[in-house]
Amino acid sequence: MKNPAWNTETIREIIRLGRLPFLGAGFILYATGAVLAAIETGHISAEQFIAGYLIVMPAHLSVSYSNDYYDFDLDRPDSSTKYSGGSGVLQRHPELRSFAGDLQFFL
Repeated sequence: MKNPAWNTETIREIIRLGRLPFLGAGFILYATGAVLAAIETGHISAEQFIAGYLIVMPAHLSVSYSNDYYDFDLDRPDSSTKYSGGSGVLQRHPELRSFAGDLQFFL
């Protein structure tokens, strides 16, 4: 497998591989939990909120990268939807598969 050529298109594809729209939904769920905790305790700390999300966000991204990495042989671009079937990035650029595998562990 060849190494990826690092250019703006490769970086765009790596970002697409992270499926960023799903981060929005994850943020909403995280924020909802923080608001419920604030209601229960009577206070909210911006520092704790940010620190917590800086843990949740990479974990969420890791799921996206690992999903495409491990489902590489199962995902088919012709049968994917907005919510299933992977991003399709690794099928278009199989040279990014190794990078995706490494990145999911790093995150």
